Amino acid sequence: PGWLRCDLHCHTRYSDGDSWPAEMRAAAAAAGLDVLGITDHNSAHVGPYPPDGRRPFLVHGVEVTTYGGHWNVWGSDRWHEFRQPDRSSVQTAMRTAVAAGGVVSINHPKPFGPPWTFGDDLDNHAVEVWNGPWDRLNWISLAAWETQLLAGRRLVAIGGSDTHRLGPDDPAASPALPRPRLGEPTTWLQVPGEFSVEGILDALRQGRCFISRSPVGPELYVTLNDGALSARIVGAAEAVMMVIADGAPITAAAIPAADWSTIVPLPASWRYARVQVMDQYGNMLALTNAVWSTMPAILAD
Repeated sequence: PGWLRCDLHCHTRYSDGDSWPAEMRAAAAAAGLDVLGITDHNSAHVGPYPPDGRRPFLVHGVEVTTYGGHWNVWGSDRWHEFRQPDRSSVQTAMRTAVAAGGVVSINHPKPFGPPWTFGDDLDNHAVEVWNGPWDRLNWISLAAWETQLLAGRRLVAIGGSDTHRLGPDDPAASPALPRPRLGEPTTWLQVPGEFSVEGILDALRQGRCFISRSPVGPELYVTLNDGALSARIVGAAEAVMMVIADGAPITAAAIPAADWSTIVPLPASWRYARVQVMDQYGNMLALTNAVWSTMPAILAD
């Protein structure tokens, strides 16, 4: 209860997509999503979307797009400066977005993403560690996030399909590259209480989320109890669970059942830990956010 399946990154005809927002929403509903974030490039032409009681709930955003990297803002009803692609200007634009109540994420910091060139220690809340199909170099984005965690930055990991096309495949696209599809990956957000845009944004800020391969899972729930990590994994039988503490694996185990729980003791001096689930070929199936040994006040329930 309280968990919403979200795709927070897609594009429509208001930038370089092939479908209108209503068509994208219908496709997201068919995929089983509860929330859809529409993030057209450098645009605030549509939204915010008035709630109408139907799912998926629409969250307006914008993908600020420069040759030096892309970043998303959700909860914003305006465009943000993209014409000056230097670190100082990007920092100023991010601060403006945050001050207006937006949630900011650096997108796909990996080759051909394009890579992120504006450095670290900016005002972003999150990093998009999983963009589209896992094998599109997402391990590089995951490593970039891990580096930030090791530096003590409590950034939230999120995923997004970056879907542009609902119609037939682009004939110019390589058949060797799987096509992004809505909900692949899915960011699962824990949004207790009233279902609202602000509740969704608050869950993002606080990192109450995990990422899975699709809207059907796997599901991966973790809690911290007396120096041990409790994990429940649903829908990943015969896959492998790995627990990482401070950037290093501390345990791995085969998952014996479709609904399986385990408790993993953590090292005495750990700072953060996270869990990921992979298939036999090393493809990511699900991953959690970092759980910190000393949680900041913003994360306290």
